[in-house]
Amino acid sequence: MHKLCLLLLFCGSVPALQAQDSVVWATPNEKHKPIGRGLDINYTRIFSSRFKSEAKVDRLEDGEATLHSLDNIEYDLKLPIVLKERTKLLVGLEYTFDYYRFQNQEDLQYEFYSRLNKEGFKSRKLKFYFVHSLSSKNFISIRTSAALNGNVSESKQPIYRFAKYSLAFIYGWQKSLTNSYGMGIYLDYTFGRPFAYPVFEWNRSWSKKWGFEAKLPAKFKLRYTPNDGLCFYGGYQVEGISYRVVPEVEETGFLEEYEIRRSDIKLSLAVEKCLYDFIWMGFEAGIDYNIRVDAQDGGSLYNNTDLLKSQLEPAPFINLFVFLVPTESIKRLIKGK
Repeated sequence: MHKLCLLLLFCGSVPALQAQDSVVWATPNEKHKPIGRGLDINYTRIFSSRFKSEAKVDRLEDGEATLHSLDNIEYDLKLPIVLKERTKLLVGLEYTFDYYRFQNQEDLQYEFYSRLNKEGFKSRKLKFYFVHSLSSKNFISIRTSAALNGNVSESKQPIYRFAKYSLAFIYGWQKSLTNSYGMGIYLDYTFGRPFAYPVFEWNRSWSKKWGFEAKLPAKFKLRYTPNDGLCFYGGYQVEGISYRVVPEVEETGFLEEYEIRRSDIKLSLAVEKCLYDFIWMGFEAGIDYNIRVDAQDGGSLYNNTDLLKSQLEPAPFINLFVFLVPTESIKRLIKGK
């Protein structure tokens, strides 16, 4: 039982093992980068914003409403499978829940907003993280996932129609203990729809206090760590997701392949504070710039075309989170020593 608990808690970034010979194997994690999270729980709220929709097909009409809030809850857990000197393999389990709330009841007469307001959009994701050191200077990193997005239990459609996949491959160089970078390609829903794009990842520290983490073009975070129990971040991140929606009315079968595809750019400042050894808490605040909240046919009816193109006006957001990190004291606590 103790061993099982250890697996559940110690599943963040695994520190590089000391080589038994003269070779120190390359890793994407630089020396001063904070240790990875094992269990991560997030609550995010985007506040009031105007919601505008433009119809792209004759059956639908344009719409406009006030969104009271968009709430998101996320649970993320990572478990180690392989922890070898040159090779690390982790599996991740993620569950997210999005909930739209509109301010005025009259806005819900519009079909698209009514559907958004009634549903809590769920995503269940299985993820794998693989890192292998090729030499003392080079490594490869592969991340892949498979998700079921949408209310699967309410649909008579085949389950594979709710499936979404992602893949990332990075070939990297570790130039020093404080400088690691790599180049590769991502295929995911970061920009709201399946899209393959080149990526440059870079983890760099100028000192124990200052550094940054980048996955360009989708993320850049400057880091300031005044002490071991406190960390500040500032930067941006692009986020995206796609959900399949079960149609309310199928009079014409027009919405049979209905999907909602959302993408946002978040500019933010964040603080993370150690509460007790392995327990951390954080707060993030900033501005959310929505790229799209589009309704799309899903590819079968109209050759992957948009039904509605929608956008939220920029709005403030907050994110509260709690996470666990592996420490020596909690290892001793679980072992009973």
